[in-house]
Amino acid sequence: MPQETEGKCRFAAAAPWIYVEKVEASFQEHSASGARIAQSLGRRPWGTLDYCLEDPDGYRLVSTEAPEEPSQPTSKPKASDDR
Repeated sequence: MPQETEGKCRFAAAAPWIYVEKVEASFQEHSASGARIAQSLGRRPWGTLDYCLEDPDGYRLVSTEAPEEPSQPTSKPKASDDR
């Protein structure tokens, strides 16, 4: 059973963010192993799906899903006739 720590994970710029391909599976693995979960898996207002862990020294780490590659345009823009 994962241990819920008090408070929320502060998503500060100084906190290490770990990008993983399957964040749900990573969360399940950490939860099953008894890791201290500071904030459960969830979709944040800024669009990321992530959760926050606390290491044995009390440092917090954010595990988040790797962003998708931006899609490429399907057609080239038309050249303008501004000559």
